[in-house]
Amino acid sequence: MGAIRVDRYEPRRCDHCYVEFAPAPRHPGQRFCSPRCGQDWSWQQTKLRAQAERLAAIVPHLTGPEREVWGKVERLLKLNVSVRETRKQRRKPA
Repeated sequence: MGAIRVDRYEPRRCDHCYVEFAPAPRHPGQRFCSPRCGQDWSWQQTKLRAQAERLAAIVPHLTGPEREVWGKVERLLKLNVSVRETRKQRRKPA
């Protein structure tokens, strides 16, 4: 008689909403808790990429005070990203 193999799947966090879920046995590399989260994440990435391309086209043409304002905006954006990362870390169990 062969031994019964029991696979244990570590719980994962959804890349979009950070909810903990158990990946399906056939999909151990699953990144999202639901197809809806996968679609939302993909759409969000598309929007962010388009926004970044628009900004990249504008920035080289800025001069003087506009360039200074852009520097401040850039710092605020970086701060916002770091705040988001901090929130993500807080949601994850230690």
